[in-house]
Amino acid sequence: MAPTMFNPNRNWILCRQLLLLCVYLCCVRANSAIASTQYIFIPDAMSHDHIDLNYYPEELLKLVLQKTDATYGRTEIKFYPLIIGRNRARAVLMNKLGLDVIWSSSTHQREEQLLAIKFNLFKGINEYKILLIRNEDQEKFAKVQTLADLRHFKAGTGTHWQDTQVLTFNNIPFVTSWNYEPLFKMLAAKRFDYMVRGSQEISSELVLHPTLPLMAEQTLLLHYKQPLYYFVHKDNTILAERILRGLNLAQADGSLDALLESVPGYIALDELHSKQRRVFELADPE
Repeated sequence: MAPTMFNPNRNWILCRQLLLLCVYLCCVRANSAIASTQYIFIPDAMSHDHIDLNYYPEELLKLVLQKTDATYGRTEIKFYPLIIGRNRARAVLMNKLGLDVIWSSSTHQREEQLLAIKFNLFKGINEYKILLIRNEDQEKFAKVQTLADLRHFKAGTGTHWQDTQVLTFNNIPFVTSWNYEPLFKMLAAKRFDYMVRGSQEISSELVLHPTLPLMAEQTLLLHYKQPLYYFVHKDNTILAERILRGLNLAQADGSLDALLESVPGYIALDELHSKQRRVFELADPE
């Protein structure tokens, strides 16, 4: 048998064909991966910085999706193209106009309109409220011994906030604003005396308003039930099931607590109570 002769042209053609096959397979795989990726849309915000109030719910949702990719398929988050308020976001979700998930405190009406995923995202920490006050007023609030004493002061709150319903139900006087951001300047300008803020909110808000003479009040806590849930459309039961499963997985392996504790200004419940604050229990109309 004659020995096989080396043919550089033939070998080059084979190599070229092999290279083209590899490129083709890579493209097919990439296109397949893109095609299999699902997207869910959530509300956009002015900032996605770690001190922003939306940071934790956004990051927790990413964690939940990662933990359930193997079961439900790869899913990525995208932001709604417009920045809208919470009431508008609920309407957009309810009418299937481009949102898949929002997060909100829960009310009977919201649970009738949307599907609530009943896992309290802040594990009850948000239900303990610290007062945001002017620096000069700490001594006045330190003298408050009863809820009747607190009623001598006026709160500032959002027109559509659930907190406003609670204040009304407990006969606590207040001033409202349609928008969130003006409330801080209104407080500094003495339009009212304090704002009711979740313990997970107040540190970030002070960082975001460094030029205003505001502080976290040191002696009082308000407490009322205000679970904060993810919500999806009533028809989207598969997504609801997935999110709840992911939340339970993250709770079981400790990753949820680790994320929550990484939030700037996070205050654990035992730390809140260790300062021997006077706690006023408020009735919730819900």
